[in-house]
Amino acid sequence: MWGGMIVRRMWIQITVIVGMFLLLAGVQMWFQAPLGVQAQSNGCSLATLNGNYIYGYDGVSVTDEGQTSYAYAGQETYNGDGTMSGIFSGSFGGEITQFGTYDGTYTLEVNCRGTLITTDPEGVELSFDIFVDPTTGNFFFTAIDPGEVSQGLDRKVQ
Repeated sequence: MWGGMIVRRMWIQITVIVGMFLLLAGVQMWFQAPLGVQAQSNGCSLATLNGNYIYGYDGVSVTDEGQTSYAYAGQETYNGDGTMSGIFSGSFGGEITQFGTYDGTYTLEVNCRGTLITTDPEGVELSFDIFVDPTTGNFFFTAIDPGEVSQGLDRKVQ
């Protein structure tokens, strides 16, 4: 009788330990590779940025005449080949733009750092350094044009 109880108790303990191990392994996998995103163990390439992203950023444009604040949000599509396009809405010094469009090109090195250059329909170019998370495709960007002080985050949605 006592032997049977000990075996059952050991069986329950083993089952609990195995169950906890499987649960922890599942949680670890969930946080390491979100659904639809494959981790890249060899760093980044142009193909790392592929799909649809949303972003928001704000900053200040500094000229001899003073400073002008701005804030933007938008959607971008990266083609995995160094080209992209986007649409944005925002405010530059209180002047509102809704659903403005732009195109751009980007570089991305194996160390997951690169440059993004966008051009709006009026021909205005903006340049950014980008820093990509190779496991999610999300990336931070910061303006590198003289007089521009801004940063933001692009988050992959598809």
